[in-house]
Amino acid sequence: MASTPRSAGAFRAVVMISALLALLASVFTLPAMITPARAADVSPDASAASSVGSLTITAQIKDAGTTRYLAGDTYSVAWVAAAQLGPTGTIASLSTRAPFRSMNRNWTALTSSQFNTAAKELASYAGAHRLYDVTTHAVTDSDGTAVISDLQPGLYLVSRTGIAKANAAYKCDAFLVAVPETNDGAAGGVGTANYSVVAAPKFERTATPVPPTTNRPGGQPTPGITPQTGNTQTNAGSPSNVARTGAEIMRYVEAAVILGAAAVILLFIRDRFRDRRRDRDR
Repeated sequence: MASTPRSAGAFRAVVMISALLALLASVFTLPAMITPARAADVSPDASAASSVGSLTITAQIKDAGTTRYLAGDTYSVAWVAAAQLGPTGTIASLSTRAPFRSMNRNWTALTSSQFNTAAKELASYAGAHRLYDVTTHAVTDSDGTAVISDLQPGLYLVSRTGIAKANAAYKCDAFLVAVPETNDGAAGGVGTANYSVVAAPKFERTATPVPPTTNRPGGQPTPGITPQTGNTQTNAGSPSNVARTGAEIMRYVEAAVILGAAAVILLFIRDRFRDRRRDRDR
């Protein structure tokens, strides 16, 4: 038996509605598929992601019996290695992140001298490859202090990348600092984790310093900075780039799905209008 135009139209309507429902379902299922992978790239250790810390840089130096506060200097910070935490919340091990993979070390086994050497090499590498992915604008205030907040557990490189004219006589090497740091336990007990880390750079006087001024050489201070990993360039394999690329792809997919759904609806309306007109002409 040959199908009538009306039954053919009904069949097309069922097919189009099924396709529309499938497209709408994909809008909700695709983000659920992509989001877990993107979140996994942000932090290699899920247990570490639940705790964040801060780093306070205190730039001070004793000069001629007085304390000189090095205000207006700029510090840049890079996340070198992610931490895996032990049962007490202290750092159990460190895994070098992708941008610094070629500079990998056994971080938990280094001596103080080896840490100093590694910091200098990392600073040179980070500067050449623009890898300061936490901040490049931590400016010390009138007390010589700058605070960087919301730091994931790990090892961080800190470099003095901008020097105020009044502080040009003082040299400071880059250094590495762990967040959290481990406080020694009482009487040889288990150490505790300190997430509010304070680091005091070691300065060396290399020339006659400029007399101190009450003005802030570097403009407005930055007492607290939240890391902005998206504002600086990192290697293609870094987690921040992977997350950003996934979000961009998702926007394109959603736009394509919406446009496809609109096209199906228009085709359905056109066919229904054509079928009704054909019926009317009979």
